[in-house]
Amino acid sequence: MPYLSVTTTKAIGGWHAKEFLHAASKLVAERLEKPESVVMTAIQQPQVMSLGGNDAPCAMIELSILAIDDSRIHDLYGALHAMAVQHLGLPGDRIFINFHDIPRGRWGCNGQVF
Repeated sequence: MPYLSVTTTKAIGGWHAKEFLHAASKLVAERLEKPESVVMTAIQQPQVMSLGGNDAPCAMIELSILAIDDSRIHDLYGALHAMAVQHLGLPGDRIFINFHDIPRGRWGCNGQVF
């Protein structure tokens, strides 16, 4: 049940935002070996943000997942970072990525807690 949330200062047009979300969903599903049907993606844009004391374009990417395998984090980080640089056109040093490991029993869907 991975959830990928991207917050960025960049304004992304309608079809491009959808294209980005679909690419992100596919990437997360493939890297985590999960069916894409359980992956949720969201983008909040354009947002007022600051990084390093200035308002140059930047992004915060957060991936929440139930019981993430630590051995996958480096691969996921690299793939998410490359995707953000390519699709959002941001410099690599203006992208932060956080991983949230959700404990079992703290995530639910369709009336069921996992």
